[in-house]
Amino acid sequence: MIRNHWIRKLKAKEVEGFAEVQLPDDSQQFFKPNEKDLQEELQSLPEPKHELAIDRFRRGEEAFAAKKYEEAAELYASSDTATASLIAQAAQGVACVLTSDLYSAEAVFSRSANLAAERGWEQFQGLLQINRAQVLQDMGDWTGANRCLEEATGVLKTEDEGHHVNFVKTRLALLCMHRGQYYQGLQLCDEGIYSITKRQDTVEAAASRALVKGGLLTAMGKFHDGETVLREALVQISRRRINVVGRLHLQLAYLWLLQGRNDASHHIDAAQELYESLDDAHAKGRVLGLRGLMHLSSGDMKNGGRYFAEAIDLEEHLRYRRGQVRSRLTWGRCLLRLGITAQAQELLAKALTLAQQSGLRPLALECEILLSMLSGGSDVEATILSLRRFVDQCYKMGLPTLEMQIGHYLSSVYTSQGHFEKAASCCQEVLHKSEQVGSRIDQGKALEALSQIATQEGRTNAAAEYKATAQAIFQSMGISHRLT
Repeated sequence: MIRNHWIRKLKAKEVEGFAEVQLPDDSQQFFKPNEKDLQEELQSLPEPKHELAIDRFRRGEEAFAAKKYEEAAELYASSDTATASLIAQAAQGVACVLTSDLYSAEAVFSRSANLAAERGWEQFQGLLQINRAQVLQDMGDWTGANRCLEEATGVLKTEDEGHHVNFVKTRLALLCMHRGQYYQGLQLCDEGIYSITKRQDTVEAAASRALVKGGLLTAMGKFHDGETVLREALVQISRRRINVVGRLHLQLAYLWLLQGRNDASHHIDAAQELYESLDDAHAKGRVLGLRGLMHLSSGDMKNGGRYFAEAIDLEEHLRYRRGQVRSRLTWGRCLLRLGITAQAQELLAKALTLAQQSGLRPLALECEILLSMLSGGSDVEATILSLRRFVDQCYKMGLPTLEMQIGHYLSSVYTSQGHFEKAASCCQEVLHKSEQVGSRIDQGKALEALSQIATQEGRTNAAAEYKATAQAIFQSMGISHRLT
């Protein structure tokens, strides 16, 4: 009876401790219980060591509140050891995520989800599978993440859990974005928005779904449509001091930077003010990095580097390795475009080490690709062979956007060696894939490269035609100068 009472409370969303812990990367949201939930769970478990479990968990909560996430994870683990507690395991997994200890987080969420299934605690099982799916996504295991989300949908399908089912659809849409399945992702977003409207769910749920849709449209290069979606969501929710508002501002700022606009600071300032009021340190790192990107894109090396350095310092203090990888990778990419290779190589090498330690396989692969370009030197054949191997890896991992990026690199290498036919072939492959995926940015870049190749070959008419088509694509997106 006690166990059934606890489950009914969970279904009715009366469990106060199931906080939605936010991370700024891919709109991540992890479900974390608290001490009250542990005490209620312990009523259905054997008596010995209850006091020890509660004491360790309480100390874990104090460490978590103080942003000492590694210490918190250890204390939650000792609470679990005392009583085999699902609640303690779930809290430990979230603490591991906040330091990007993905291997430990995935193992904990997997173990606790299986235990929840054994006990018949279906709703709890669904929330744990949502948590686990987000970790697997960071690790580049799209199939595993998709399987977890499908299982979560199956156990959270009751009307009472409509909010969580809609969140599952959001995660599925984000998986589609990473896998270059933009059209499928948009369809999932539209289905979710219709469902939210039909159920008269919260404005926040609708805004979260609009955030993903805006991100998908941005990735496709449909900047005007993306901005419209994001702005409409911001108008509906702007009076509320909640995390999704900051994410909407950051997404709009990034979109404006992609267009080459110089007024992105408006949205960055708004996000910073919000995150400071919420004391969201992880998101502050994202804000600082975006501010650094804004300055570097306008040629302000001094302030751009300063903001990136501040972001990395904050993320090192938090021990948030994904944030450190993201900041170093973004900074390194910017420096590469500016020809500052030595500092870029140092940043990318450190980012690669952190990504490999954390299990961030897609980010690690991107770092490896860029470092391969830098370390090739005069051995062009070795560079080409290395990039070709990376193409195969991207294909196997389901990373078409990174695959197209390598195509651009290969084309530039072949062009520099005067192998114009091979360079054009790479561009044509990128062009074909970009049309399949729906990436207008990659389509325009491939056409620009084809124009440059045709010019060097003396085919002036073809060069002019490619250039005009590329310019028309970029103008339709409202791009004045490109970050990518």
